[in-house]
Amino acid sequence: MCECCCNSLGFCCTCLYGIGRSIPLISILSFMLFLLGYSLAIHGRTKTNQPLEAIGVTDLTALLHDLEVVFFFALVFNGLGLAASFLASGKTRELLFQKADYCCTSCFQFILGRCTLGFIMTACLIILVVDIVMLSLVASASTLVLEVLGACSQADLLKSPVSMTLQLVTGVTLPLEQFDAICRSDLGSGFSTLIAGTILIVIGQVLIMVTLSSNYTKILLEPYLAPREKWSTDYGSASDAAA
Repeated sequence: MCECCCNSLGFCCTCLYGIGRSIPLISILSFMLFLLGYSLAIHGRTKTNQPLEAIGVTDLTALLHDLEVVFFFALVFNGLGLAASFLASGKTRELLFQKADYCCTSCFQFILGRCTLGFIMTACLIILVVDIVMLSLVASASTLVLEVLGACSQADLLKSPVSMTLQLVTGVTLPLEQFDAICRSDLGSGFSTLIAGTILIVIGQVLIMVTLSSNYTKILLEPYLAPREKWSTDYGSASDAAA
């Protein structure tokens, strides 16, 4: 009776352990960072789009206009990468991509593993390049935004020469009314939100690429692992070392 209970308890613990190590926690965290970053970036764009266009940051605003399109493709391929991470983690990977004895199984493993994951990695790499470009544009525009915000803080003292002073400092020519509209907008808080969002986007996308490359390597190596290496409880013991 006690032996039966111990065996049942051991089986349950082994099953829970297999389920636990089959959950790709880093991939889930990366996907959450990606979603949070894009939500912040879209929220920041709504506050900064018009002021940025007014001060002449056309490259960044052009990219931000297509932010929903970039987010859609990123959501699709990052979602596929997250789904692939579940297939390439822990016991699920060991069951799906272990050494195959039949040609059909090997073809299925190639299509589901190397082919599909390689395509997802390529698409996610392109998305990462776009995210880095967006972060670079945001970083390059930050100096100009800070100068404009600094001029806004001195607008009451500068009075009529404010437009001329802004042109001398930043090279941007603005009518006084348009400058006042920029100062009354949420450019400061919106741009801070945009910067935070783009940083989280890049961090999340980098982590997604790292997990995808790790999963790709594990899938490639899985067929070459002998069952004893994967399942034996005494693997690495003194008897194995002596052999």
